[in-house]
Amino acid sequence: MASLTGSLDRTAVVEVAQREILRHWHYFGYHFEKPQASEFVHSVVDALMICDQLMPGYAAKSLSTMG
Repeated sequence: MASLTGSLDRTAVVEVAQREILRHWHYFGYHFEKPQASEFVHSVVDALMICDQLMPGYAAKSLSTMG
């Protein structure tokens, strides 16, 4: 299970999103739970990864805040 502290890799971002966000946000759940990831999912994960490279811990904090 991914930690919510420090930088996350791409797999961890998706894992945390599924665990933290999807139980509260139907819209995110719809996109993240599809068998084939949508363009929206790729965009959210890409944006979080870019920000996390410049500000380590950003992805984890953002996912925690959204959850």
